[in-house]
Amino acid sequence: MLKNTVDLQEKYQLFVKEAVKECFVYTLVGDGESALCTSQDFTDGNGDECPLICFWSSQPRALVCKKDEWSDFSLKTLSLAEFLENWCIGMSADLVVVGVNFDQNLFGREAAPLSLALDLLEEIKHQQKELHFKRYPDAEQFKAAVEILLNDD
Repeated sequence: MLKNTVDLQEKYQLFVKEAVKECFVYTLVGDGESALCTSQDFTDGNGDECPLICFWSSQPRALVCKKDEWSDFSLKTLSLAEFLENWCIGMSADLVVVGVNFDQNLFGREAAPLSLALDLLEEIKHQQKELHFKRYPDAEQFKAAVEILLNDD
């Protein structure tokens, strides 16, 4: 179990570093739906498993999961700013969890969208990247908005 925990943390850190370095994340979509499964780690207020959308930090990692029920899905590229501003905020509001760099067996780290957003923002600062948000003047203003949302929970 310890190895699995270490593997999951390494996948998560790789996602954060690569997504910020490249300024993109990837998902699979088909017929208007995203690469969706159920969370093993998060439940809603009723004790039901939360829905989970998978995202990857590289195209090859995403494409290896394009099989079984996702075999007809297409690769979708999202800018990191769009992912943070639209997807992370929206998924949090909808109680949807992020699946990070899942492998072909759907083994990967699950994360709360706003927590992932904060980790990505920290890495953006560390890598001295500049993102261009549509609704926020800069990453610091976006971070302040995320922190307010976290405090409201």
